[in-house]
Amino acid sequence: MTRLALGLAALAAILVQAPDAQACFDGFSVASDQVTATIWTDGEFDLQEARTMARWTTRLDALLPEGATLHMENVFDVRLCGVGDECQLLEVMGGDEQVPSLELVMARTFGLAAKASGATPRETARARSRQAVLYEVQIGSFASAALADTMVASINEKAQLGQLPWEQHSFYSAGGYPALHDPVARHTAEVNGHTMHRVIAGVFLDADEARAHRARLAEAGFASAIHVEKL
Repeated sequence: MTRLALGLAALAAILVQAPDAQACFDGFSVASDQVTATIWTDGEFDLQEARTMARWTTRLDALLPEGATLHMENVFDVRLCGVGDECQLLEVMGGDEQVPSLELVMARTFGLAAKASGATPRETARARSRQAVLYEVQIGSFASAALADTMVASINEKAQLGQLPWEQHSFYSAGGYPALHDPVARHTAEVNGHTMHRVIAGVFLDADEARAHRARLAEAGFASAIHVEKL
């Protein structure tokens, strides 16, 4: 069973046990110009999730007509609004179907949104080919996972105590809901044959927003750099 499916199973158990209470769950959320999404997973920061969502939200932003918005509350409640008089429910998942990968979920969502919005084949193809650019704001890169984890834990503890002057401004945010999310996370990657552990303080689809976040970090006393990924 996929990590996405496990998250959905946990959510279903919560909702069955406490239908009248405000549900608490783990997952991630994203927001772009015309797309908002909250997806239930294990709530851990996952840069690959951010990359997948960056690719598809960029394509959806290019696809949807002006004034239209797409809202995802997990994979069973996907609504297209601003096209016609009422919001349209897009049936991304059917019946008892097992939840597929996030990539496939978003590909299905794109196809259904194209059909529901009345996009022509040419418009759909143009939007699908749109390249996303992800701006990752990093405040440290370490060969030692322990050092990176120490920095992450220290910063997140201060943030939870309200001792840092910046809030979560990232395009992608992972954690528990409705709790305050940690502002930084560790991501491990191979760089020129070496394993490096990067401390990431936010990912953005817009260069100006990434630079503004760097300025906020500088005010808090943190030097940072922007890593640019074309997806």
